[in-house]
Amino acid sequence: MISSEKYFSVDVKAIWKQFKQEPYYFWFFCGYLFFEYVRPQTVYASLDILPWAKLCIIGAAIGSFTSKDSVSSSSSLTKYFWGLIVAVLFSSVFAEFPDIAFSNYYVVLYWLIIYYLFIRIVSTKFRFFTVILLIMLATYKMSQHGAISWAHRGFAYERWGIAGGAGFFGNAADLGLQMLIILPLSIAFIKSCRSGWGTVKKLFFIFLPITALMTIIATGERNTLVGLAAICLATAMSAKKRIRNILLMAIFAVGLIAVMPQAFLDRFNTIGTDNTSVTRLTYWNRGIEFFESHPLLGIGYDNWVPYYQKHHPGESIQGKNLEVAHSTPISVLAELGIIGFIFYYAIVINTVLVNFRSMKILGSDSERFWREIPNALNIGIVGFLVASIFITVTFYPFLFIQASLSAALYNIILREKQKVPVKNENNAATPLGRTALRGAA
Repeated sequence: MISSEKYFSVDVKAIWKQFKQEPYYFWFFCGYLFFEYVRPQTVYASLDILPWAKLCIIGAAIGSFTSKDSVSSSSSLTKYFWGLIVAVLFSSVFAEFPDIAFSNYYVVLYWLIIYYLFIRIVSTKFRFFTVILLIMLATYKMSQHGAISWAHRGFAYERWGIAGGAGFFGNAADLGLQMLIILPLSIAFIKSCRSGWGTVKKLFFIFLPITALMTIIATGERNTLVGLAAICLATAMSAKKRIRNILLMAIFAVGLIAVMPQAFLDRFNTIGTDNTSVTRLTYWNRGIEFFESHPLLGIGYDNWVPYYQKHHPGESIQGKNLEVAHSTPISVLAELGIIGFIFYYAIVINTVLVNFRSMKILGSDSERFWREIPNALNIGIVGFLVASIFITVTFYPFLFIQASLSAALYNIILREKQKVPVKNENNAATPLGRTALRGAA
């Protein structure tokens, strides 16, 4: 069994040795995360011959649900995931364009499957640490690309910012939001693990939050910068010495503004009057109108574009190519109604509560990493909430991965507190008592 000191020090040899001893469904699960975040098949055409991420999900699911060694876990989040699934289903049934709604219903089911894989497979501290490390390194690939690209253009502002790879992070605003989520996680990771690192390893990891910040600026997105301000404030307020931390964050903000391109800062002077702002305000007003006319179930899941085209043609700045609402809460209200809105944001609220419970169970005598990570996950949720007001990312990974990580971590902590053994850190299979997890339900 690998010791916590070994994986906190990121001992690659020891981590790899333990990883090889994990069951195959955990390998598949890590493979899914790799192909979801890194997407090498979009860079190397020779790899683009199979749906790698889907195959990894299938392998992980088969192993998880058939192996006697996997954990049957629950969480207070489960009922809200199912509530959202049902809300989207009824919204699709009564949608104005049900064929469009049902053609994309698989996206909602996809995140339910990922959630279950998290709480069933990520069941030990080693696995959780490995998953966090994998997500961080995958994001590091995107952040260093963003930082280098910004440097190559002379740290200048570009109207269309910078994009990530294909998939969920291809848009500048979406890439920026991923940086907001990884920033507190990477800082928590460094703070709690750096004592066991040498100089090279410290330099390697310290550049993750640095390049994430550079990428946030390089995106040129106002919503991302507002989200950054929100996570800075949340970080200061979550610490014991709040006044000192608020002052430090203020100094940090002044320094950050000093290195920002003036053209980017000038965009804040035109908020509410520039073409982009006026158009989005129009979309938001229309979204509220849609909600008022369809308050319970909305206009229909994924029906924003066809519904808008039918009832208000010609209002988009993109001409015939109508845009989305550019606001997640407005999109959820308009498409899913108040029922879908309640369940969607119940996932948000209960993710935060689950992390608070984790911190309460841990106490001050536990290892620092496990005390830091729940708070970092919550700060990431703050960044998501604020930034998503200005972009539509309803069924993107941001919320659902945060929620799944939080639920998995809580179950691990609760299981350890109640001393319920589970395979696999020492590869000894022992039964898991179901009563141990009732507190999580």
